Amino acid sequence: MTTVLKPDFPRPRAAQLAALQTVGSALLYQALGQRGALHSSIKPLQSGRRLLGPAFTAGGFPGDNLTGHAAITLAQPGDILVYTVDGFIQGASFGDMMAAVAASRGLGGILIDGAVRDAATLRSWSLPVFSRGISLKSRGEKARLGPLAAPLVVAGVEIAPGDLIVGDDDGVIAVPYALIDVAIERVRQLTAEKENLLRRFSSDVSPADWERLKAWE
Repeated sequence: MTTVLKPDFPRPRAAQLAALQTVGSALLYQALGQRGALHSSIKPLQSGRRLLGPAFTAGGFPGDNLTGHAAITLAQPGDILVYTVDGFIQGASFGDMMAAVAASRGLGGILIDGAVRDAATLRSWSLPVFSRGISLKSRGEKARLGPLAAPLVVAGVEIAPGDLIVGDDDGVIAVPYALIDVAIERVRQLTAEKENLLRRFSSDVSPADWERLKAWE
């Protein structure tokens, strides 16, 4: 792989983050026309944790966490480290030491398409960690540096640095930077429509209403 060092890129504005602060990943998936969902095996280590922030991408190698360490150093406070080792889960690429450094630097969370170790410790900390798996194995070599802050395919979705990452118990979605405002407006429309449907269902439901409800299932 070609190493790319490009830590400066557009990030979502504070107002955009605020508008999506409580919006779930499933609703955003609808808002984007059912696009952008990462593979369903990417889950939070602890239920109730949430990711919301710009992606800082890193492409590493199984058994070698140099790229992850470099990414943590280059990422800005609030960034979500989006770290892929191409789904390798037979050895951990992230653990409590890296998490401690990430937390001290103010990162908004960790998303790894790979495995983590020290799961109990990571669950006890406030830093949200999402991963494909857990493994006690870890070689921890630091010899190969992969791409940083470059567009990468992560868990089946192409993610560019600065894309908005939203993760919760339902899954993780990547919102392209250029579509954040579009997604926000569509979320508002869908939310209003859903609230209207729920008000109607509370009093009377017809077969035609149930047909409309299918869009939310």
